[in-house]
Amino acid sequence: MSYGRRLAMGIGMMVLLLGVVSSLAPRPAEAAKEEMPTFEMEEVTVTDTKISKPVLVQEVKPEYPMVARKAGVQGTCLFKIQVLADGTVGEVQLLQSAGDPTLDEAAQKAVKQWKFKPGLSGSKPITVWMTVPIKFELIKD
Repeated sequence: MSYGRRLAMGIGMMVLLLGVVSSLAPRPAEAAKEEMPTFEMEEVTVTDTKISKPVLVQEVKPEYPMVARKAGVQGTCLFKIQVLADGTVGEVQLLQSAGDPTLDEAAQKAVKQWKFKPGLSGSKPITVWMTVPIKFELIKD
């Protein structure tokens, strides 16, 4: 094989090796991406000023359970309620007990019957969650 041909083959092999090596090495942009720290996104609450709150239009007062009344039991329940787009109450979750299950049950039964003017996003009725307290207090004569 002639010297020129060997030289050409040697140069060709070097070009091939450089191509392989350079394809394995990270490119500057990719290297920068790999070195950047990553963060977990925490839950973010976005408030939209065009969203209006539901308005209570029909409130059903809870009946004070006779057993609790006679025992002098008082307390405040805290509920998370789902006001549906049609103004009715969907899901009701007890967040804090009044300290007596009969008070909690009476309050939940009443809240499920409430009616609202639904919350709006622009002019469209939407489902909204609200937190509502229900207080049971005995009035002294």
